Amino acid sequence: MRFERDDIERKLLRIIDKYDNKKTQNKIINYLREKGYTAGEINDVILKRENEFGLKIYSLSEMELCLYYKAYYDTTEDGLINPKNNFTEQELIIAEQFKVIKEEEDIYPIIFEEVGVVNEGKQWQTKITIQRLVELYRKGIMIYNPLEQRQSKLIKSKDGKWRKEIFIKESSVSNIEKLLVEDNFISNIITFNIQTSEDTDFVYIPEERKIIVRSGKIGISDGWHRSKASLRALLRNPDINFNWELRITFFPSDKVIKFIEQEDKRNPIDKKYLQAVDSTRVSNLIVERLNDIKGYLRGKITKDTVLISDDTPIFFNTLSDSIELIFNPEGQSDILRLTNYLNEGFNRIIELTDNEIMEYQNDIIWIACITILKHILREENRISNRGKSKYVIDEDMLIDILSNINFEKLCEIKYTKINATLINKIKDVLELQEVVVNV
Repeated sequence: MRFERDDIERKLLRIIDKYDNKKTQNKIINYLREKGYTAGEINDVILKRENEFGLKIYSLSEMELCLYYKAYYDTTEDGLINPKNNFTEQELIIAEQFKVIKEEEDIYPIIFEEVGVVNEGKQWQTKITIQRLVELYRKGIMIYNPLEQRQSKLIKSKDGKWRKEIFIKESSVSNIEKLLVEDNFISNIITFNIQTSEDTDFVYIPEERKIIVRSGKIGISDGWHRSKASLRALLRNPDINFNWELRITFFPSDKVIKFIEQEDKRNPIDKKYLQAVDSTRVSNLIVERLNDIKGYLRGKITKDTVLISDDTPIFFNTLSDSIELIFNPEGQSDILRLTNYLNEGFNRIIELTDNEIMEYQNDIIWIACITILKHILREENRISNRGKSKYVIDEDMLIDILSNINFEKLCEIKYTKINATLINKIKDVLELQEVVVNV
C-alpha cells in the first residue's frame, strides 16, 4: 500500500458513507460476487457491520481492501479511491487474479504431509513450498488474526474504540522478496496456528504422518511479512524452488502470543551482530572489503560485540555505522571508490602519526578518522569513466589536522550511539570548521 493502512481504511469508509444508496451498493455487490464473495459478506463491509475486531473493514486483508477500492472506483470513478494511487502495481495484480473458492469447490481437505509430532495434539513440524503457501493465502484459508500477532498496532477510531490493526513493514517485505527472487534467502520457520473455532475440524494421522484439515481457517501467527514477500516473489518468478520450514500449532489466541514471545526471548541474537552481517547494507560491504584488501585494516575488523584479542581491535559496526552516517553510500560505484579512498586514507593516517593512533584502543579514534577523511575529501572527474568522480585525499589538509590532533581529548568523548551529535563533538575537538554529512 502506498499509504498507512489507517489512511486506506479511512478513505474507504468515507466512500462507503458518500455512496450510501441502494443503486451503488447493488453494483458493488454484483462486482464483488464475481470474485466469489457472497452478498452477506459484502454487506458486512458496505453496511459497516461489526465483529469481534470492530468494523468488518478492519479485518479485511490488504488484498481485499484493494478489491473494495477497485469495486467502488470502477462503479463511481471517484478519484479519492483510485486504486493506482493507493496500492502498488504488484498489489493490483494480486487483487485482479484473486477469486474466492468456496468449500463446495473442494478447498478441503487441506493436507500436510511428512509431519512430525513435537507435542501430541498441540504442535507439529514439517515443510511447505513457497507455491503451496501462496495457494493457501489465495484460497482464503490462511488468515491474519490480529489477536495472535505480537506486532499488531493499536489504533483508536473516531468513535473512541481501540482496535488491533495489521502491522506491515514494507521495507522488510521488499527485502525478503528481493532475496527470494535472487535465491539468497535462507529458509527459516513460519508458524501456522489452526484456529480453535467451532467450525474447525482436523486430525493428525500418525501412521501416515499427515495432518488433514477438513474445515476451518489457519492463522499465520509468525511469518506474515515472509508470506507477503512470497506472494510478490512468485509474481516475478512463478518457478522459484524454495521450501519454508513450517511449524503447525493448535493453540488458543492467548497461548499463541505467549509462545511467540517465548521464542523471541530464547537466546536472542545481539542486534549489532545481526546488523553487521546484513549483506544488503552498502556500508557493510565497504567494511567487508576494507577487512579483505591489502592495507592497515586488513584482518583487524571484528563482528563480535566483545573485544577478543589485540589482533582484532576494530569493531565492524563502528566503521559501518560511521561510514553510513558520514558518507551515506549508495550502489556499486560508491562501494568501489569509497573502499579505495578509505583504505588509502587509513593507511596515510597511520603513517603520518607514526602509528601513534594504535596506542588508543578506542572506537572514537576510528570515527574521528572517518570524519577527517570526509572533511578532506576532494572529488575529481574521470573523463575516461563516463564522467564519474573519484575520491582524492587533500594531503596538505590531512597533515595540518593530524599535526594538531589531541588523541587523549578525543578519547574522553562519551557516547551511546553514532549520530550527528557525536560527529559534531568530534569536529569540535578536531577544530574542523565544517563536516558535511552527505556527499
